[in-house]
Amino acid sequence: MRVKIKVDGNSTLIGTVIPVGSRNEPDNIKGISHFLEHMLFKGTKNRNMTEIKKAVDQHGATFNAWTSEEHTFFYVIVDNEHIDIGRNVIDDMINNSIFPADELEKEKQVVLQELEMYHDNPQANVFEVAQGQIIQSGSGLHIPIIGTRESVTNITRDDLVKHYNDNYKNNLKIDVGDVLEERNSIGFTNRKFEQEIKAYTTTDHLETQTGINQANMTVAGLFNINNIREEMSLDVFSAVMNGFCGRFFEVIREEHNLVYTTKFYTQKHSCGTTQYFGFAGLKPDKVQFARDLMLEQLTKKVTQEEFEYAKGKMLGQHKLNLDNKSHIARILIGCSLDLANYDNYLNSYEDNLKSITLKEVNAIAKKANFESSKLIAIVPK
Repeated sequence: MRVKIKVDGNSTLIGTVIPVGSRNEPDNIKGISHFLEHMLFKGTKNRNMTEIKKAVDQHGATFNAWTSEEHTFFYVIVDNEHIDIGRNVIDDMINNSIFPADELEKEKQVVLQELEMYHDNPQANVFEVAQGQIIQSGSGLHIPIIGTRESVTNITRDDLVKHYNDNYKNNLKIDVGDVLEERNSIGFTNRKFEQEIKAYTTTDHLETQTGINQANMTVAGLFNINNIREEMSLDVFSAVMNGFCGRFFEVIREEHNLVYTTKFYTQKHSCGTTQYFGFAGLKPDKVQFARDLMLEQLTKKVTQEEFEYAKGKMLGQHKLNLDNKSHIARILIGCSLDLANYDNYLNSYEDNLKSITLKEVNAIAKKANFESSKLIAIVPK
């Protein structure tokens, strides 16, 4: 499959998405999709790892990849004179990787250090702890994308080759920039995840960590979204919570001076299961107070004034994002996994957003049942 979206500018994003991530993996080798992402940079039948990097780096390109719960994405952002080189390198990695045995154990150490980096950063780690608390054991979402030290250590070259052969032939090529448009239908139809069951308790979960002064906390939970109108209604609700004039910033930071950073995050999976996190970093003795403030804001009805303000802000952000090739690529990836029409998030976005009503926004907040949120925090030992 392939889709091309024309966006004016001096650069083009060239990428390929593979519909496999940590949600597809057994627990004993959790993190294999992410490890495989690393190993694709280590050599192909046509290029060694230095030649792979130099082919695009010599042109000043951005060259990277990421792995999520449901997909892996490789991309180059390059000046328009060198689009063909970017596509050639990405295609070579996707189709011809060889996984040199001498690089596997070395790269495994790199991945283990990446894992330790996240664990040592409580602002990042609190979300992984929260996911483990609100997603039940046995789900593909229960363990973080990167895996655990044990599961990464378990991965062999044979495991990597099998994972590659089983998954990488099914892919979607994405070009955004100076291209002749090809607005084809996209969608990975041979994949389906069941919606997650809400089975967590509301008992607080606190973990201690040495060497930190600040507590990092989140009020978290999950619920299921079933259509684009519910999704966009939640986006409006999030816009009410976030930003310099959002409820979280105004109340938790400006009014009570508890934090430097606070935000409301949501993450929707292709099955409709949606996780939410209200985050704050603050003094340990203020965690319970901040939790109460968050729940107060999350459970208070959105007013007409807030509703209109949020939609205006979102329309402005949408117009800015239409210049952002990475943002457009993320839309295309999401729609390929959700089997959704990407035009709803591009050309038709403004009309779709304007049609959302205040009643729908308050209805989705009620459906989320924020009163049943779980407090998760990492606090100084």
